[in-house]
Amino acid sequence: MLILNRIVRDNLIEKPETHTALVRSPYADLTISAIARAATLQDFNPRSKTYGCCDRNYWQYKTITGFPAATFQQLALPFALLYSVPFEGNVYHQDEAMLERALAAVRFWCTAQHRGGALDEWYRHEYSYCATAFTTFGMAECLLLLGDSKGRGDFDQIEGALFRAADWLSRRFNSEVMNQNLAACAALWNVYRLSSQVRWKDAFTKKWTQTLQYFHPEGWFREYGGADLGYATLALDLLACLDRRECEEPVLDVATKSCQYLASFISATGGLAPRLGSRGTQHAFPFGFEVFAARIPEAEQLAAHLRRGLAEGRLHSPLSVDDRYLAYFYLPQFGLACTAAGSPLSAPELSDEDHVWDESGFRVWRRNFGSVVCSLRRKGAFNLHAPGKPVHCNMGYWIEAANGRRWSSAYWNSDPVNVDDSEQSTCRVHGRFCVVNDSLPLARGSALFHLLTDWFFRMPWLGEWSHGIIKQRKIIRARVGPLTFERLLQWSENELRIIDTITTLSGCPSLRAVTPIDDIDVHSPSGRLGTSGMTVRITAEGQASRRWAELLNETGSLKLETIYAPDANGRLDFASIAELSTRGAP
Repeated sequence: MLILNRIVRDNLIEKPETHTALVRSPYADLTISAIARAATLQDFNPRSKTYGCCDRNYWQYKTITGFPAATFQQLALPFALLYSVPFEGNVYHQDEAMLERALAAVRFWCTAQHRGGALDEWYRHEYSYCATAFTTFGMAECLLLLGDSKGRGDFDQIEGALFRAADWLSRRFNSEVMNQNLAACAALWNVYRLSSQVRWKDAFTKKWTQTLQYFHPEGWFREYGGADLGYATLALDLLACLDRRECEEPVLDVATKSCQYLASFISATGGLAPRLGSRGTQHAFPFGFEVFAARIPEAEQLAAHLRRGLAEGRLHSPLSVDDRYLAYFYLPQFGLACTAAGSPLSAPELSDEDHVWDESGFRVWRRNFGSVVCSLRRKGAFNLHAPGKPVHCNMGYWIEAANGRRWSSAYWNSDPVNVDDSEQSTCRVHGRFCVVNDSLPLARGSALFHLLTDWFFRMPWLGEWSHGIIKQRKIIRARVGPLTFERLLQWSENELRIIDTITTLSGCPSLRAVTPIDDIDVHSPSGRLGTSGMTVRITAEGQASRRWAELLNETGSLKLETIYAPDANGRLDFASIAELSTRGAP
């Protein structure tokens, strides 16, 4: 047997210099509080056929889904962390039930695997690269943590499952989503650390080299055509996992560049421009910042402000997300953060410099009234922070036609941005509205869909090909609508002025409503974990939404102005969105 032939002294997470002291982690309460909920997701009856399964919709409710989503099995990792790593408040350290939960979750993961090594996330026979990459990393990390812990049955079965998954991952690459490839890198490296087989090290090196080709010089990994700050924190977590497992590649160099990029966005409340990235996420995972805090000044700054944001309840945590994302990302990543964080961190003053990121399409402006983070690739959507307080998220407009069709001004644009910011303290961006796709494909096509997934997709090549087609149609493709949008942003030290111009094009149907929004139309479920975290919502007063639609129907053009002037307490001084004449306005 090759796997788990190492003893506890080889387990990096137990090295004396990192975790001998029982220090109170700032993430301990969040992690421990969420464990009771996580435990309810697992079938922990040893007499059950689904013993160890963590997808409650499958094993408990039975009629909601007909297959176990592999992503829930990622709970094996926090279960193993709590069992193996001592920190103040961890009442589960060396708890035999927690050890068995971890092992049961790993064993069930093995049974959920397809013959070729892949696993499913959203539907049967999906052959999900994402689910396979993250859970293979998680299962291997779990076993590295447990080391020579007693009760390790079925390791021959686990070894075979990890090898099959690693082989499947080594022959695939997702050129659109780099966090998945980084997870595959971490999986391959961990399987190498477990087995000492050079073939997995070689597979890791190839995957790592390929992934780095999609690391932009600005400091971000490509996520569906651009930079997403939430997933950038997950990418940093995965870099930290490689770093902790003594990866031989220059992980620190990549992490340094990433932290420098992310530090330009950080607010005093720990926020990282929610909603504005390519996937519209609000994630702020802390593990990578904590691991690199001692070596990268920007990582220390980010870690300190994230701690503050979490303490004030302004950021998502394991306590505020749904079951799927609790299991998949939040509890594992916050659990890992418990093993890296403890001592207080200094929180250097935030930079008062402006930042221009041309390729990722972001602008960051710091003024007396606070800071503005603007996404040009979302046609001027922005977040506004007063000092120490998130104030407002502006995601442009949704427009609804009389026939029910809808369009959004803030859809992510991966093409070159049409922007003019040549004038000082002024930025103008324009583009087309895009179709809002919030269809429910299974509301009518459930029988056909399940026929395809249960029978035809059993052929792996057909299942993977179909998965690519679905992703292309539902995620990547954006259809423009018959309207244009232009946003002019002008700022001084004390206020931000926004002038929006909406124009209809030939073939535009009769419109019913024009609505200012702070939410987002985005494919990724993680883009809608909850509210944006901002405190002030600007909505159209009375019948304004319908009146604006009527003006567009009559004249073909609508110009609106909003002035933001937050005071020291973060209150906005404005009456409403004002209508401007389509003639003569700047």
